[in-house]
Amino acid sequence: MVTACYCMQASIAQAQNDQENYYGDHIRLSVNIPATERDNPSENHCIRGHTKLIVIGQNETHFFVKLKGDIDVPGCDVSTDTIHPNIAYAITKEKVGKSGPARTGVTYGALVIPFKWQTSGNKDFTGSASVGGYAGYRFEFLRALGITATPIAFAGASNISVPGATGANPQNVMGFSYGLGMIATFKGAFQLGGVIGWDRVGANTTYQYNNKPWIALEIGYAFLQ
Repeated sequence: MVTACYCMQASIAQAQNDQENYYGDHIRLSVNIPATERDNPSENHCIRGHTKLIVIGQNETHFFVKLKGDIDVPGCDVSTDTIHPNIAYAITKEKVGKSGPARTGVTYGALVIPFKWQTSGNKDFTGSASVGGYAGYRFEFLRALGITATPIAFAGASNISVPGATGANPQNVMGFSYGLGMIATFKGAFQLGGVIGWDRVGANTTYQYNNKPWIALEIGYAFLQ
């Protein structure tokens, strides 16, 4: 059991997620933010808070954004500045992080499920750990309350404990897990949600829950890595 947990943690450490990758995301900032034109850095502008933007690129220090929509939007000083939909603007990552960004878009990363409730057979709680990738869509329409909602689909390897013959120790076998879930993140840290999934092992392995549905609930422990 200790060995399985160690392997799980090692896999997560190497997994990537989209925490720093904003490409294609829609963002809204809570406050005004300075910007320059991407192709003409000497042209300074100010993007008003709550303006809907799409991230079209990024580098180590800046996000490159454009307006979401085809209509010109007044800048912070409505009398002198206008933000145009056909121009890309550069805003610094540091200032975005300090400006209360609400971020919506595709998300991905590693999923870890340390326990499952089997909904068939003996309806056991099993401790097999699923490690795999997930993809989903991040919604931050409740950003004002500090809540992010993320429906996900996942698939990946699973370390499954299969009962042995009478009196024999259980065997750990590799299988494949897949399913769907909904995860809510509060204040960017505390996760609450649930997933439903299925485990599949080889035809030569006797496993009573093979391809049967299971449920896992998450309170505090982070399924999404």
